[in-house]
Order: sequence, then structure tokens, then C-alpha cells
Amino acid sequence: DIGIRHAIDFSKKQEDKDAMLKSFSEGETLILKEGKLIAIPYFGDLYCMIVTIESKTELVDGIDASHILSMLIIFDWYITDIVTIEEDEE
Repeated sequence: DIGIRHAIDFSKKQEDKDAMLKSFSEGETLILKEGKLIAIPYFGDLYCMIVTIESKTELVDGIDASHILSMLIIFDWYITDIVTIEEDEE
């Protein structure tokens, strides 16, 4: 399952929606509102999700996306270790 925080109709055109899905499937970070809203696809070992970063006052950029992605990777390692330990105990 993929979770999307913002339920926004980004486009009425099917080809624009298809292009957005293709970008996500290729792991590209999308800028949905310049400096205000970006979306990061994450494909981990246990979870796949789309994370959005939004700011009302400060600019949001690729560095923010990189930091969030790094935290997601660390979280995925942690969860994978927990699952492995639980499986070994069974």
C-alpha cells in the first residue's frame, strides 16, 4: 500500500497523472508546489510510501528531501532488524 498525505487533484489530464506515476515509480522526488511542497517516493524492504514535505513559512528543497529519505532508510533498517530478531526467536 502507498500512503499519500495530500489528496490534491494535481491535474485533470490523464497524461499528466500518468507522468507523475511514472516519476514516482522511478524514484524521482517531485516538486508539487515550488518551494512549498515536495513528494518523495520510498521503496524499502518492508514499506513503500510516498512522503510529502510541506512548509508554510520556510522554503522546502532537495536537501530536506535527502534528510527525510536518510531517516526513512534508517527506520527501515531498524524495522528489518526487529522483524529478523522476531523470526529468529520463533
